[in-house]
Amino acid sequence: MALTYTEMLLSLTLVILIIATVRSIYLTRTIFNLEQKLSASQECSQNLSFENEKLRQVEKRFQSFKADLSQAELTTKMQHPRIGAGRSTQTIRPPERYQYVHSLAGKGIDSLEIASILAISPQEADQLVALAQLSRQ
Repeated sequence: MALTYTEMLLSLTLVILIIATVRSIYLTRTIFNLEQKLSASQECSQNLSFENEKLRQVEKRFQSFKADLSQAELTTKMQHPRIGAGRSTQTIRPPERYQYVHSLAGKGIDSLEIASILAISPQEADQLVALAQLSRQ
């Protein structure tokens, strides 16, 4: 049974149509899988951005704490002789106090900070800073 030209064209068209349909189904599934992977990647990226921001905040708090700790260490070093003396301002010899004030004022620290560091009144710190300035002249 010999096929006619029209039947051959029809058969060829049917084969091409089947191949195109199979290819279309394959590409549709591939696109669906890629869309799922893209969605998962975007979600992961958002989670990583959120975690990154949390870590930045923790680092910022750490840096702030580190600066505060450094300041506290400096203050402790300045007050060390006072701590050993029972925290009483009366037990520090006056020349020692003048030396501290003279040194701190020489570094540009104002009298309110000096009062805070040495645990003395602001008025006393003002007077000691004034004496320190006079001693420099």
